[in-house]
Amino acid sequence: MACSVRPNEATYVIVLSSCANLNGGGALSSGKQIHGYVIRNEIELTVFIGTALIDLYGKTGCLRNAVNVFDQMVVKEVCTWNAMITALASNGREMEALDMFEKMKMKGQHPNGVTFVAVLTACARGKFVELGLKLFQSMLHEFGIVAIMEHYGCVVDLLGRAGLLKEATDFIRSMPFEPDGSVLGALFGACKIHGAIELGTVVGQRLLELQPRHSGRYVVLSNINAGVERWDHATDFRKAMAVAGIQKIPAYSLIELLCSGYPVCVIFEGFHLSLEQIIEKLKICPFFQDKMVGEPVNVNEFQELARAALPKMHYDFYAGGAEDQYTLKENVEAFHRIMIRPRILVDVSRMDMSTTVLGYKISAPILIAPTALHKLAHPEGELATARAAAACKTIMVYKQREIAAVLVQRAERNGYKALVVTVDSPRFGRREADIKNKMVAPRLKNLEGLLSIEADSDNGSSLEAYANKTMDASLCWKDIEWLKSITNLPIIVKGVLTGEDAIKAAEVGVAGIMVSNHGARQLDYTDATINVLEEVVHAVRGRVPVFLDGGVRRGTDIFKALALGAQAVL
Repeated sequence: MACSVRPNEATYVIVLSSCANLNGGGALSSGKQIHGYVIRNEIELTVFIGTALIDLYGKTGCLRNAVNVFDQMVVKEVCTWNAMITALASNGREMEALDMFEKMKMKGQHPNGVTFVAVLTACARGKFVELGLKLFQSMLHEFGIVAIMEHYGCVVDLLGRAGLLKEATDFIRSMPFEPDGSVLGALFGACKIHGAIELGTVVGQRLLELQPRHSGRYVVLSNINAGVERWDHATDFRKAMAVAGIQKIPAYSLIELLCSGYPVCVIFEGFHLSLEQIIEKLKICPFFQDKMVGEPVNVNEFQELARAALPKMHYDFYAGGAEDQYTLKENVEAFHRIMIRPRILVDVSRMDMSTTVLGYKISAPILIAPTALHKLAHPEGELATARAAAACKTIMVYKQREIAAVLVQRAERNGYKALVVTVDSPRFGRREADIKNKMVAPRLKNLEGLLSIEADSDNGSSLEAYANKTMDASLCWKDIEWLKSITNLPIIVKGVLTGEDAIKAAEVGVAGIMVSNHGARQLDYTDATINVLEEVVHAVRGRVPVFLDGGVRRGTDIFKALALGAQAVL
């Protein structure tokens, strides 16, 4: 351009592709400048220029820009759809990637091998096992595409991420050619994640035959053995690495900052820096002095951390809802539709957020909802929760009433101040994520000698089978009287969603009502709890306190619930 030579379409595509494949925000900045030049000079957004821009923005995480370019394009070819599907799949939008694939077919575009790499990647990252396998078969038989190594690698990754290691191994054995390092590497990574030591060792040894100078293979083999205290094996791999003269490449972090208007790369070399030291080095740059955030600051950020840290089976159990998950979404979105009308010139210098619950004063109207199976997330389970706050226990009424009686009396002896009785789970909700994940009922050590968790499932979820085997589907209002007869503790009923049931609860003498739809995990298409709160509050007319469970994500949500009559939220 300095020589007054006007770039053509090929020039834009080559430079944009180069930017897309470079690391760092400098490449993104250059790509954006080229995009700006295209816009300012009214250059036609052709298939190839548009596709190159989508590829650039997808690889650099600027998904909104990628979508905008895609929407602006008049003509879209298969390569354009492929780039958009890949961008979505690579940026945590797996369902949108699959929706885009369906739109592509509806527009009459014929998917190719690259399309299916993107789609299978979306299935693997979203852990959509059944759909992924179905799409792989569709690729072979409906579209007549010959599978290459990359397709097989995607399927192995799909099965491995879901913990289906036997199926992944069988799939590799069925391949028409020998697997390469990428296919075996996907299985190897899954073995590490799911603790499959024996299989991981076998796969790792085979990878070493294919990639004898790959330091990472030795390190992972050593680490997975050390993780189960097989110290001799772990040491052997480290020794073999030393004998072969292979050194682990030191890790480093590359962070691009915008200091004084210039892109600056800060590299931390060495790999034993503590977190505090890293933070101190970051503070050298003025950019971070006001902008650095060290901890998650809201429920959404904690949820993303949980998604990354927990096995999919356990995360889906905690975060999922019943069937279409309509109620799960509505619990949150109903809060968004309630607007706040602020008042002015009111003295707020002394705000008191405390409230009284069953005669006990608490500092804020926030309680921890009665939940179960905490040990899926932390080895100390409910103990860790109890140490964090004054926690409530969940009392389920079992078919064997003597077990329920033992648990109630145990709670009373140990100093609990109230019983929360969950009344909305006579039958387990159809939680499709648990069925797909083949959810296993965890060991309940606090119930050993009282209750067996063994139950045969006819749909994949042994947890559902256990719940349906043990929970009492005949539970009714007269059983509240039975509970009152075996304990002096006040009883709170959790699971009320109508004014009629709220009136009945007050009539039988409960000490409190929790408006709850079980986290949207029982019956889908029930109303959001915030939508029925006002009805329940009006029905009881102050006779008993009403608490709200479900959908609370921010402080403004708490304010809305209190304004509608809740005593506190969970």
